[in-house]
Amino acid sequence: MPALFIPPGSGQSVRMGGLAAVFKWSGTHTGGAFSVVEHPIASATLGAPLRTHTHEDEPSYILEGEVTFRVVEDLIHAPAGSSVFKSRGIPHAFWNGSDRPARLLEFIIPAGFEKYFEEVAAAFRSDGPPDANHIQRTASRYGLEMHMDRLGELAEQFGARARQVIRPLRGSSRFTPQTPARAPGRTPAAPDLGSPARDPRAARVRGLAGTPPRSECTGR
Repeated sequence: MPALFIPPGSGQSVRMGGLAAVFKWSGTHTGGAFSVVEHPIASATLGAPLRTHTHEDEPSYILEGEVTFRVVEDLIHAPAGSSVFKSRGIPHAFWNGSDRPARLLEFIIPAGFEKYFEEVAAAFRSDGPPDANHIQRTASRYGLEMHMDRLGELAEQFGARARQVIRPLRGSSRFTPQTPARAPGRTPAAPDLGSPARDPRAARVRGLAGTPPRSECTGR
C-alpha cells in the first residue's frame, strides 16, 4: 500500500450529541486490518454507556484533556498523552467529566466498527432525546451489547452533571430493554485499582508491567 497522508483537521465527521466521530483511517485504507477514529468530547459528556464489543479490540490514546474510562470494575482517569486498551469481551464506558473539551484517538482492530458511528448518528436529534431503540438495533448489527440497565451506576460515578445526558437514554419511551447484561454485579463507587482484579479479564487493561502509576491511573 502506498503512503497516505491525512492533514490536520481533515476527515469526514458525524455528531452524536456532545460526542463526535472524525474518520481518519477506514478499513478501505488498511485492507480491513484496523481503522482510526478521532473522538472530540464536549465537557460533562458521556461518550459511551457501558457496552461490550464482541468483534474488535479498541486501544485509545488521549490527545487533549482528560477522559475517564470504566473498564469492568476499574475507573481509569486518563490525561492527555496516556492510553487505555479495551479488548473485546470486556464491558467498558468512557466520559469527559471535566469542564473543558477532550479528544481521543480510537483504534479499531480489526476495521469495520467505524461504520457504526455513521449509522447510529441518525438517532441523535437536537429537538429531543436520542432514539434508544435505533441505537440498540444498530448496536446489534455490529455485535455490540449495550448495558442500558446500568446507566444509573454511571450517573453515580460520573456525577450529577451526567444526569442531563443519561436520563434521556434511560427514560426514553422508545427504549426496549434487551437481554440481561453479561457484566459483573454492581460496581462499588470507589474501586481500588491497587487490589487484584476481581475479574481476570480486567488484568488486561493494567498493562504489561502492572498497574500504571497513580498519576496516570487513579481510583475514586
